[in-house]
Amino acid sequence: MSERQSSKRRALRTAIFALIVLAVVFTLYALSESPREKPALPDDADHKAVADWRDCLRCHGDGGPSPLTPDHPINKEQCFRCHTLQGATPPGR
Repeated sequence: MSERQSSKRRALRTAIFALIVLAVVFTLYALSESPREKPALPDDADHKAVADWRDCLRCHGDGGPSPLTPDHPINKEQCFRCHTLQGATPPGR
């Protein structure tokens, strides 16, 4: 095989590898951005009164009547990363 053919073959393998990497990265990105069903807040008076993420900690913080379980996927102060509430203020804003 000539050096020119070898160089073309190497370039083709590199291009195929780059396309595969881009496809994997795009797939992972698309999966991470796909819409997920967010857990709904209960439709009761206590939760309708929530106006800010800090209100959640009154009941769900340490020492509250309904603290988060240790296996809750996201820690305190990040309630609105998953749960949505009209007019709520996300942490850090």
